Amino acid sequence: MHKNDKPWLKPDIKDMIRRRQKAFSENKTALWKYLRNKVNREVKEARKSFYRDRVQNLKVENPADWYREIKTILNIQQSELSLNIPGQDEADNTFIANHINKKFAEVAKGRPPLDPEQLPAYRPVKSCPPEVNVWDTYNRLRKLKAGKASGPDQLSTRILKEFACEISGPVTDMNASFKEGYVPQVWKDATVVPLPKSQPPSVDKLRPVSLTSQLAKVTESFVSNDFGGHKCVTGPTAVWLPKRPLYNTVSGQLDFL
Repeated sequence: MHKNDKPWLKPDIKDMIRRRQKAFSENKTALWKYLRNKVNREVKEARKSFYRDRVQNLKVENPADWYREIKTILNIQQSELSLNIPGQDEADNTFIANHINKKFAEVAKGRPPLDPEQLPAYRPVKSCPPEVNVWDTYNRLRKLKAGKASGPDQLSTRILKEFACEISGPVTDMNASFKEGYVPQVWKDATVVPLPKSQPPSVDKLRPVSLTSQLAKVTESFVSNDFGGHKCVTGPTAVWLPKRPLYNTVSGQLDFL
């Protein structure tokens, strides 16, 4: 057996394949056809057994592993992507990254910058913001999907989920953010990953996917789902609105309507 063999290949099937190849090289047509058909049947049955015994249950228990195993069964290999910019070396990753960043920034090129002095202020508020308790934070952390990518803070989603009991107390300090009307800078940052919308990839057809902090998403889930009709605007560069993305570029203060 070889380390690159498919996981469902058994020694007897490998031996049958060798005998088939030997019959082919010796021009034993009848034997070769017999072994060819037998190998095809055995491989098909072994693949079905492998899926039934080791892959099928993963569809519910671990969809990421299920998808990975399906790609192995179907022999789907991910090809390496390269972005071709006319007149530029494909190996110059720094130039390509800056060029993509410039393209993404052009979306807001025609919009005037926000002037904080022109925005209304809503202080003082008439009521205190709702508070999140430790138990709710624990339940929200336990519901995180372990396979989700982390944001710029590099806090593993799996670690947050597995140690939800130990860290739910400190994470509940998000209440201070609600009271003070301040969002930590690390919660506003994002790692932007450009995904191609066409093949071959083109710099004009890239979709930006922002990977933000998982703790920021937990906080946002409380604002959007648990605070009901409250509208929260936090400054200086973030907005919290129910059923909306948490970090829009708006300057303001904390307000509850």
